[in-house]
Amino acid sequence: MDILHVPPGNIVDSYRRVKQLLGEHQKILFEAMARVDNRFLGPLEISQYRQKHNEIERMLQFADMINGFDKACKLFEEVWKQVNQIGGLPGISSDSILDSLTFKTSNPDVNIRITDEFRWAARLNVFLPPDYSMDIILELKSRDWPVIIPEYILEYIISANYAFKQKLYSVTAALLTIAVEATLRDVLSTKGYTFNVHATKVDTYAYTNAEVGVIGDTYTLKLLDEVPKGCLDFLASFGQGISKQVKIRRVITPKNRVDLNIITPDLIDFWSQNTVAQAAQKKVSGLGDALRIAREVEEFLTPAILPIDFDGVITGVRNNLIHLSGNSLDQPLRILNITLRDFLRNDKMVYNLMTRIPFFINEQYIQIRQEGS
Repeated sequence: MDILHVPPGNIVDSYRRVKQLLGEHQKILFEAMARVDNRFLGPLEISQYRQKHNEIERMLQFADMINGFDKACKLFEEVWKQVNQIGGLPGISSDSILDSLTFKTSNPDVNIRITDEFRWAARLNVFLPPDYSMDIILELKSRDWPVIIPEYILEYIISANYAFKQKLYSVTAALLTIAVEATLRDVLSTKGYTFNVHATKVDTYAYTNAEVGVIGDTYTLKLLDEVPKGCLDFLASFGQGISKQVKIRRVITPKNRVDLNIITPDLIDFWSQNTVAQAAQKKVSGLGDALRIAREVEEFLTPAILPIDFDGVITGVRNNLIHLSGNSLDQPLRILNITLRDFLRNDKMVYNLMTRIPFFINEQYIQIRQEGS
């Protein structure tokens, strides 16, 4: 992905760093390479090590042409796998090996590394001078999962971190809250929810065609479509000579069309079809609704994952920044008892947002992949 592009030179640098760290254990690199590419022939003796290292490096130098980055990832996975299988290497800590299995991207604030769970992750450092610093991990892929966090989410988080570094806190907060909403949408979509604006949460029934006429000073109504109950059913239900009252009023629709609204609970089966034209769907209307459903209906968003008070903060920040005006900045964030403007001026609060939201997002996408969605 472009936002996490690793230049070929950086791939070679990573390989050389691992080679240097392994020292007398460099044979692991050749054995790993042979597993990744069965065309690779390892050295027969130590005197051939340099030649074989050059052969691997030359392949990595053409990364952009022959998908060398993917091959480098698989190579490093095999190295980490072998180290684990033999129970580690004497004199070299596991943390040192993991730190070496890292690629620098073209973004100086981001590198890509393997985790101890054999997943590839982007690591971003969030720094607030002078004392606040935290690495955040965004998991990208593994052998089982070609994609963990989607690229469209990564773009928002990485861009938010860049904005945070420039002290553009309103941009940081807006991007992060959009990423939260997108994450919740992705989770809820795996549970059958839709975000189609034309979807309805209740069944929509088919129209009944009818003709209206006049006999003397009385209107007549003749139904042209079959309905569940007819005139004989009416007489059986209400008796001979009985009439029922209805309420009618004109309604102006959002498209400025005028309709007639008839309130007639007793006559539903006598005047309308029971054929469903559009079935009800599990619909989510926005961030607030997504949070409510996640907590109260699906119950996967517990206080242990995200504190309940956070809902009011994130919806207040998101809604007022997306629909921005001067007045929006003066809207209160009631949970915090401050205005949005005050929130954005508090670098520690924005830092907390910048470090906690990616952690939440990463957890949700791991859960989605584990559930096979």
